[in-house]
Amino acid sequence: MIKDVSKVKKGDFLSETTYYEVTGKSYDTVIVRVLGQGGNLSIGNSVVEQHLHSANLFDSEVEVTKADKRDGTLGIRSLFLEHGADICTVYFYKQDSVKKKGILKAEREAQIESAIALVKKARNGKRNMLDVAAEEFAKFQENPILEIVPGELRKMIGYKLAQDSKDGRYMFLDVEIMQPRPVNVNTIVAFIKNNVRYYVKGH
Repeated sequence: MIKDVSKVKKGDFLSETTYYEVTGKSYDTVIVRVLGQGGNLSIGNSVVEQHLHSANLFDSEVEVTKADKRDGTLGIRSLFLEHGADICTVYFYKQDSVKKKGILKAEREAQIESAIALVKKARNGKRNMLDVAAEEFAKFQENPILEIVPGELRKMIGYKLAQDSKDGRYMFLDVEIMQPRPVNVNTIVAFIKNNVRYYVKGH
């Protein structure tokens, strides 16, 4: 930050990397709050249109794959990796968690008890017990009780704090709470940057 503007002279070079939250609008200006600093500013519409990026607005959508294609088309991981420090929105799955042993045991017991009840019902009815048992066994195979809880889909608005990572996890400042959060590049399924929403099929 320049503390004494009187020292600025012709031929000097300046730069700015500032993040804003929109707090209001008027006919020809956008009113914003400066993140991390406080205070409100009024920015002319022409400045907004020519120089600022939006985290969530987009004019087009592009379906992409997760990994790069052989023809050189970038996948969503590379699109995120090549993105600089501009604000953006990223959708990703949180890390899977291990299910507690007590919960896992209870779910498996409930599944078995349900199958036994259906077999007993068949014995007292008209259906063949072996057919019912086979159906329940097939359900076990198709819908096994997993030891993990799949991570939830999460939306986060902010910007990358670092451009490098050793394990695929990038620290990302969540501007809605102003705290850094990890984003695993391998679980990203949608990404909004520079007025384009990139997404993996199904998201």
